[in-house]
Amino acid sequence: MRQVLVAQGDVWDYLSFKLYGDEGFGHVLLEANPKLRQIVKFETSEIINVPDRPQTRVQSSASLPPWKQV
Repeated sequence: MRQVLVAQGDVWDYLSFKLYGDEGFGHVLLEANPKLRQIVKFETSEIINVPDRPQTRVQSSASLPPWKQV
């Protein structure tokens, strides 16, 4: 797992696309950064954990951020 400095204004979907080439892996980043899960848009620069890209985009609803859970 590596760490990356994200910029002010970044959002999880954009970071997923930037880091993995696919916006569908945002849940992987959220699971690796549980203390930052409530952030929708980064107001300041932060260092986040970036795990290796998984083979598939499968996710459970429990891993979704609160605003995406149904």
